[in-house]
Amino acid sequence: MGFRNQSGKKLLYLIIIVAIIGVLTSIIMGKMQSGSSPPSESAQPEETVRQKEKVWPPIEGGTAFVKADAMLRRNYYVVLDGSGSMQNRGCSGNVNKFDSAVEALNSFFSGIPDNANVGLLVFDFHGFSERVPLGMDNRPQLRQALQQAQPHGGTPLSQAVEAGYQALTRQAGQQLGYGEYHMVIVTDGEASPGSDPTKEVNRIIDGTAIVIHTIGYCIGSGHSLNQPGRTLYSTADSAASLSRELQAVLAEAENFDVSQFQ
Repeated sequence: MGFRNQSGKKLLYLIIIVAIIGVLTSIIMGKMQSGSSPPSESAQPEETVRQKEKVWPPIEGGTAFVKADAMLRRNYYVVLDGSGSMQNRGCSGNVNKFDSAVEALNSFFSGIPDNANVGLLVFDFHGFSERVPLGMDNRPQLRQALQQAQPHGGTPLSQAVEAGYQALTRQAGQQLGYGEYHMVIVTDGEASPGSDPTKEVNRIIDGTAIVIHTIGYCIGSGHSLNQPGRTLYSTADSAASLSRELQAVLAEAENFDVSQFQ
């Protein structure tokens, strides 16, 4: 009986030793495999994970050196409604609404700081296009583009807002997301059928640092671009008030706190 008990104990010890060796072998093999395979998402540095989570603006090619003054620039992308209805005089006095809007925008461009970027998109007789890309030394080109514009056609606001979003997003990528981004829309009516900008506006407001300023010229406040608490909307019922509202955009930008986007 004693011999059997001793044999049983030896067998039990042998089983335990084999099990321990198996566990140790598994641990060692696991470490070797993890060392030769790419790190998992959870093992990546915190900064890398945070960069992947950052949706706007997309920054490509790493974080190249950018001068501080260039990173903090203000950006104004102007969308001018040159639809056919802007040929009407309406509330603009002795000139049509478009000509008075051109005059007001020329004054607006003069008031923008020289170190700010400005761009211009127009839809009119010549079609829908960006007439002047965002830039600093482009004030003469902006004025020339305004003089060449001719009111005609519909009001493709959704396409215009989307184009403004794309232009400001590209610029934000160059500034690594710092600075200010303003889309300034001057329009005298609702969008053409199929061109409601609500979806594009919501995407911009919910996912970017772009501030949308809309001036409804000779129209009321019941416009699709007017979202109280989300967009900045004002109305202008004369050429003089249009000019004042455009100048107010600059004042609003001066008081606008961008620290929440940095």
